[in-house]
Amino acid sequence: MDQSALLKKAGLSERESATYLALLAKFPATVAEIAKTGNLHRPDVYRAIPSLMESGLITALPKGKRTFYVPESPRRLERLFEASRTSFSAMVERLESDFSRSSDRPTLRHYEGRKGIQEVLLDIVERVPKDGEFLRFSSRKQVPGMAPPPLPPRYLELREGKNIGRLVITNEESLASKEQRPNRELAAIPDTFGSFDDDVTKIIYADRVAVIDYASQTAFTIESAPFARLEEKIFRLMFRYLRRDGQDERSVRERRNRTK
Repeated sequence: MDQSALLKKAGLSERESATYLALLAKFPATVAEIAKTGNLHRPDVYRAIPSLMESGLITALPKGKRTFYVPESPRRLERLFEASRTSFSAMVERLESDFSRSSDRPTLRHYEGRKGIQEVLLDIVERVPKDGEFLRFSSRKQVPGMAPPPLPPRYLELREGKNIGRLVITNEESLASKEQRPNRELAAIPDTFGSFDDDVTKIIYADRVAVIDYASQTAFTIESAPFARLEEKIFRLMFRYLRRDGQDERSVRERRNRTK
């Protein structure tokens, strides 16, 4: 990164940066001399000088009818940078406040391809807290010889390391093919209800709902706490109804906690 770009981070404009660097190269200097050294237009130098003096980066030295300018130590740039960073932090706080006021509005994000789906899956295990759980509708097709899509790196590490539980509503074929796991409880949509193999998954987690269409390799998430709460209530009602052994999800969590 060149010097002008760094000076911009301290809050100086392009004109101010060029004037200050030209003066550092040769001083004391008049406006005409600064312009010549920096290959600048004199009007630009005249416009830059007042703000540079106000910032304490240059000083005027009148000599008779002429005015010379000298630069102050570049160490002063550190104070400017700190002031600029403080102002930036204050601006971020204001923007965050505005963002929070509008956060009740749902935010929809769209994802494409395998990497997009992996990004959604990773977001799930990153956002669910330790010992938490997510809820999943899974209408995956069971195709003999077809391996499931690859999980994102760190997915299993985060899921198992955080002891994340899963409640899953799937189809009867998928239920019969899955082995029992301590942190996963399953319920199935009866075959009498109709096929449940659209290759679409819906996951409810944290304050979000994700929908993944494996057939088209697309996904989207809805970030909305009220929407996620509604989806959670619907899921838990269905899960309780479909549990073959008559246990509701509270019993599932209690049994999982006892196995820690």
